[in-house]
Amino acid sequence: MRDAYWAMYTTFKHKEQYFQHYSLGTKRINGSISCFLLVVSVSGIGYWAIWTLSPFSWIGAGVAALAQVVQVLNQYHFPFSKQDAALRYLQPQLSGLLRDVGADWIKIQVNEFDDRKIAQLITKHKERYATLDEQYTSDLYIPLRARCDKKAEIDCRRYFSNHYNAR
Repeated sequence: MRDAYWAMYTTFKHKEQYFQHYSLGTKRINGSISCFLLVVSVSGIGYWAIWTLSPFSWIGAGVAALAQVVQVLNQYHFPFSKQDAALRYLQPQLSGLLRDVGADWIKIQVNEFDDRKIAQLITKHKERYATLDEQYTSDLYIPLRARCDKKAEIDCRRYFSNHYNAR
């Protein structure tokens, strides 16, 4: 049962690290979209300001229309804003779960629990994770990004190496 508990612990830690890296990526994408919208909107306003001076004033209307289309798509079709919000609330809850899992792991290490108690802990922690997952990300698709997965794996190895001398 100790191996099963350790597998759960490492899986949860990997998910926490993955979500952190994925969240950083979504924040960058959201920031890029916001900057694009700002530049396009300001450009559109600038073109409208010189409407009477330029024969290409229709460009200003096109730029402003493009900004509005991207704004609508961003709100309803790009998942990054929803993912960012969900992960912002999930991460502290997941960190709390991992603190509890880690505290129980220490008790397992000193043989404070028998296999029956370890099985109960696994069930309790998995149920808590399932509740968090359902509460925050059930209606979202969070794809597997290889870059985030690799960074999460490196961070997990470092964490477990530093805290438990595990390689």
